[in-house]
Amino acid sequence: GGDMRNAITDVPGITVGHWTDLRSATGCTVVLCEDGAVAGVDVRDSAPGTRETDLMRPVNLVREVHAVLLAGGSAYGLDAAGGVMRYLEERGKGFRVRRWRVPIVGAAVLMDLALGRGDVRPGADAGYQACIDASDGPVADGYDAFQKGYAAALARDFDLAIDFYTRAIEGGDLALTHLADAFFNRANARFYQGALEFAIADYGAAIVNKPEFPSAYYNRGFALKATGQRTRALADSMRARSLGLRRLGVRSPDVPPPRL
Repeated sequence: GGDMRNAITDVPGITVGHWTDLRSATGCTVVLCEDGAVAGVDVRDSAPGTRETDLMRPVNLVREVHAVLLAGGSAYGLDAAGGVMRYLEERGKGFRVRRWRVPIVGAAVLMDLALGRGDVRPGADAGYQACIDASDGPVADGYDAFQKGYAAALARDFDLAIDFYTRAIEGGDLALTHLADAFFNRANARFYQGALEFAIADYGAAIVNKPEFPSAYYNRGFALKATGQRTRALADSMRARSLGLRRLGVRSPDVPPPRL
């Protein structure tokens, strides 16, 4: 039909929600199927972090899951599944065990402790909030917003570029290197607008998500120099050179949208 969006939420009964902590570079995403759905899984790698994936094998008693959770935080992030269970239990959803309902929540985590703040991880409250925010609307697509932000910046419509880059950043589905690029490009737009302190903060966020990002150091040096912070500006310039950047006198341009 005309409402199809080529997203998992096109399937009736499926909702998707996110909890994101951009400052700490972590988060979680929940796919809710509250009335149950058949799930399958293929667990690989030598150090998987999973929960309830064995139940998805076709030979086992439980035939359906009520949610699937993907979280950062390494093994700590599995705690977020507890919040998803609490949300579903409150609504009477789950596998019937006598007079109780036990929600089946399959979960998997990724290792992101070294990318942001390793002491901040998605927990039960994060999983619960992701459920609260879940909807059957369009799934946040940071890559589409990234492309539109880049096009707006090329047209020198920096207000629109900042709006789209903000959507890309808050969408929660950008890979970390692309998240860094979105922060970098938004910083450039803010620099052109004269919002130097905001630009400096965004260059910093780009560096947090991609520590060896010479263009971010270099452009932040420009912004720092413009605000009179010459010592920090010199340090950033030297760091950019140590990372191999040889461009001198001209600020680094925006990073093009990722090709997917």
